Amino acid sequence: MNPYRWFCLVEMLRDSGYLCGCELKRGLGDTYSIAGKPRITLKGLEYLQDNSMMQKAKGALQDFKQATPFL
Repeated sequence: MNPYRWFCLVEMLRDSGYLCGCELKRGLGDTYSIAGKPRITLKGLEYLQDNSMMQKAKGALQDFKQATPFL
């Protein structure tokens, strides 16, 4: 991932409330910096937990479909 895309991703996560504790700076030209100590927020943790549960549910449904191909 190029530095600009990484910077934009961190910026979106911070602006959406999934990360905190970081300061983002755009420099001259193609320079970007992330200062501070980024931390995941409670909202970010909740998203990760919900997303993980959805992945597990998807896997379970795929396993069921493979076990019962004629349904």
